[in-house]
Amino acid sequence: MDSFPATPLRLELENDQPIARQRIQSQNFGPNSHPDASASVHSRRFLQIKNKENSNLIQVFSQAKSIWRGDIWSEVHFRVRLHSSITAHSKHRVTPLILVASIQLEKTGQMYGNENDGRVQIDFARTPFKDKSCTMVDSDPYHQVKLKLHNTMFDAQDSFVLRVDVDQIDQEKKADAFVFGCSQSVWICTLSFVIEQDFLKNQHVVQMDDDTYVWFGKCGNGNTGLDIKVSLKNEYGETALFSGLTPFIAELVYDDCSPAPEFALSAHKLRRASNPTRPTKLFNVLTPNPAIRPFQESGCFSFRIEEVSFHHPGHAGFRIKVSAVQDKHITIHP
Repeated sequence: MDSFPATPLRLELENDQPIARQRIQSQNFGPNSHPDASASVHSRRFLQIKNKENSNLIQVFSQAKSIWRGDIWSEVHFRVRLHSSITAHSKHRVTPLILVASIQLEKTGQMYGNENDGRVQIDFARTPFKDKSCTMVDSDPYHQVKLKLHNTMFDAQDSFVLRVDVDQIDQEKKADAFVFGCSQSVWICTLSFVIEQDFLKNQHVVQMDDDTYVWFGKCGNGNTGLDIKVSLKNEYGETALFSGLTPFIAELVYDDCSPAPEFALSAHKLRRASNPTRPTKLFNVLTPNPAIRPFQESGCFSFRIEEVSFHHPGHAGFRIKVSAVQDKHITIHP
């Protein structure tokens, strides 16, 4: 392995404790280093370590598959899971291991960290470092990462991944051939679905105040539901019209956007199921093939939720998620 000059460490105090923190400096790298290393402000130390491997030993899961340029700031949450071999390896090392998180633009390979202009903010939920894009490898294999991204950071239809590298804190010691892990792609979209309730279209719904509506689900029949309008907005907040059909999918998620189960959970619903082998579905879309028609400002659909969120402990309620019928290349933000 070729040797590179070590970037100097400095000690900083946080809560009256000495914290080792690495200076972030632009450096010139050798011809076999990362192709875009010298062009990035985020020329971190781990780019000096060659023979790095993208490995399932570090698994990175993204909460979202896209963000919308119409939001000035977008926030994406990631979960990181380390294989036990990494945590065990760090435990027996004299030189501590750390995790370094960056975002990597897929079309160029360019990497970005917590830049000086503040347009990228990467924070590990638990870290001893003032630079919160880094944290120590300890006995806990699970980590949470929050990314805040300004809408001027990337162009429309760009995509990026969150990359998490295993590094060592002491560059004066010889570096190993470490590994890194990447999330799935997160796409930058200029279009986004916007939903608006139209609950009063159901004659059995009573509006209690601005944001509260009451409806007893047994009123009407099993085909009576609640209505929602769906429209498309561009990055300037303007309604977008298209000459073609824009089909969409409606899903039920929890208040934190995690997926809700397919079937009802309450014992009462299970007992009342007409066929015990086919339990009651929690969420039903009553409108077949919902879509925004050509040159129409919005499309509508009706839905039913078959039980209240009381039967789902740990969650404050449900939300409706609307996403486009699209392939891996995401062009419309849910």
